[in-house]
Amino acid sequence: MLSATPSSERVALNRMAFGARPGDEDLVRQIGLRAYIDVQLHPPTGMDDPMTHARLAQAKLRINYGAGTNYPALDEERGLALLYKPMPDLWSVQQKAAAGMLPSAEVNRALEELRCATWIRAVHSSWQLREVMTGFWHDHFNVNAAADSRILVSMPAYDRIIRSQALGNFRKLIEGVATSTAMLLYLDNAKSQASRPNENYAREAMELHSLGRPAYLGHAYDAWHQVPGAAEGRPAGFLDDDVFGAAKAFSGWTVAMGQRLNGRTTLANDGTFVYAPQLHSSAPARVLAVDLVPYAEPMAAGRKVLDLIAAHPATASHVATKIVRRLIGPRASQPLIDRAAQAFSANFHAPDQIARMLRVVLLDSEFTNYPGQKLRRPFERIVALLRAVHAEVKPTAPLFRALEQTGQKPFVWPTPDGHPDDDESWLGSNQELKTWNMQFGLFAASMGTDAALLPQTEGVSSVDAALEWLSSRLVGHQLSAQTYSALLDDALLPGGLRDGLIAKGSRGEAALQRMVGLMAASDEFAYR
Repeated sequence: MLSATPSSERVALNRMAFGARPGDEDLVRQIGLRAYIDVQLHPPTGMDDPMTHARLAQAKLRINYGAGTNYPALDEERGLALLYKPMPDLWSVQQKAAAGMLPSAEVNRALEELRCATWIRAVHSSWQLREVMTGFWHDHFNVNAAADSRILVSMPAYDRIIRSQALGNFRKLIEGVATSTAMLLYLDNAKSQASRPNENYAREAMELHSLGRPAYLGHAYDAWHQVPGAAEGRPAGFLDDDVFGAAKAFSGWTVAMGQRLNGRTTLANDGTFVYAPQLHSSAPARVLAVDLVPYAEPMAAGRKVLDLIAAHPATASHVATKIVRRLIGPRASQPLIDRAAQAFSANFHAPDQIARMLRVVLLDSEFTNYPGQKLRRPFERIVALLRAVHAEVKPTAPLFRALEQTGQKPFVWPTPDGHPDDDESWLGSNQELKTWNMQFGLFAASMGTDAALLPQTEGVSSVDAALEWLSSRLVGHQLSAQTYSALLDDALLPGGLRDGLIAKGSRGEAALQRMVGLMAASDEFAYR
């Protein structure tokens, strides 16, 4: 008999994973939630567990295009050949396309492969917390791949940077982002130079990536020494002058694109990060009440800025607030956020700084409180459904398009702040309709999923039994009377579920799949 409310194990799986797969709840109950958390906080150093790696190795996506002047027509099922390629190899694809030697479909392929891998990892990876946090950091350090073909082709390399430090060290992560080809091009730092330092990356590095917008104090103070704490070297926030200083510090951090420097030096054209001293400003600069040393060793000024913004108390508060609210929801208490921020600061130099902060959150009693308070965004909802019915996902272009129609656009969100994380942004009638349509369409062959529901329902022969079976899979507790009644009403419609027709090869298959879609549209499933 199902309980009236979800168990603490189910709540934890809904938050630190993309939902429970069959058997997960029993596993967590058997080894204990604390032990499960400790395991999830320490994934292996490789990108994927063996089973997920095997799925990625076997995955194929169709690519087809007509003949061009310098290339033949093509129509084939191809593996994920670009997913692990180093940046020079990815860059060469874009360069060949720019020269007319390859079509744009080959450039787009880099993003399609990353999308495919993201779906497979989210549905199948054993290291669910790492997948959840990788998605979080992609939003936090958002890059719009559609902004430039050079950015698009670099996305597999950018994902590897995010993924490698998803539970690691924030200071290391933020430098990896700052020196990534994708971010350098997206926020224009690649074209920043001594005579014209570009402020785009410097500003977003402070407003979005570290201290946060509430720490901008330009509306209240005109000069750095007026900022509370600045005289003691501990300013409470930042001003425009801090952004200008950081822009100078980051000038010369660029991408090797074959450009000629000062008429003498020509950089390689391989798309990798390079520090060009010829483009670096050595003009006096001050950031967060610290004077940067001119003519220091290469990259010293930029790295000093990263040290300052990563270690600032406002950064700890900003990052902790976003993570706690992503995992728990809007009812998460300020004391818990403060404890997470304290752990972030106390472990600043630890290689697993982020994991140590997460441990404080995940082991707190609040972590399994307030179930049903946080809306799953469309991607999270669909992945949770696929996991709940033990689906095998083999992503296809229709799956990618269906998700974008819901309003969620992984890797191509248009603004630097990433996908919104408040419920209101995802409750539009059109968004909900597209998400529901996607849930009902998941079992179509074109979507690339194989839920294999009927072989799992052996012995389930009545509508009531089917509803209880589906409730245990999808929500882990009893449905509300309203939802249960709505599902029973649907079963009475033509083509609805019928007693005695839930068997392999029966006409009850489509009706059962429809029931899954309806249950997934309920508040019990949509909110975690």
